[in-house]
Amino acid sequence: MRGLFFAIAALIMFKVGVLAALGAATYADRIDLLNEGTVLERAGAWVMAADPATMWMATQVKLFLS
Repeated sequence: MRGLFFAIAALIMFKVGVLAALGAATYADRIDLLNEGTVLERAGAWVMAADPATMWMATQVKLFLS
């Protein structure tokens, strides 16, 4: 269970970092491109979709780094 928790936490941190670095519009464009791909790419798009919590955290990271 501990390993699963850390894997999920790492995934969330990765999503936040990418979203903060790219910006919401570019991030959404890249997710849309993944949605047009293979089954594996669509699964990745589903996992990497920006939920409200991820968007809030990315905003906080951008504010902190500014």
